[in-house]
Amino acid sequence: MKKIFSQFLVIMGALMFTLAVYQANQYMQVSAALGPSLAQLNQLGTLGAEAAGMDAAQLESTKQLLSGTTNALLQSVLLDFVLGIIFLMAGYFTYSHKD
Repeated sequence: MKKIFSQFLVIMGALMFTLAVYQANQYMQVSAALGPSLAQLNQLGTLGAEAAGMDAAQLESTKQLLSGTTNALLQSVLLDFVLGIIFLMAGYFTYSHKD
């Protein structure tokens, strides 16, 4: 039973690594898609925002929303990678190395 549990932990670790790689791909794609929009918002400034029909608070909240999206994805990548390490190490240390 202990051997099955340790194998389960190793498989969970491998799945968490796979999920971290997938989310890293999503982070790169979202960053590439949102990069030009965020650059335009940074260049727009307060006067340009008012000309576009936005006030400064809306401009700042839009910037924070766009950067918050990429930050959340990056945190998910790091969390899944760390959980993968924890599961993998737990599976290794719970495995009975006796024959």
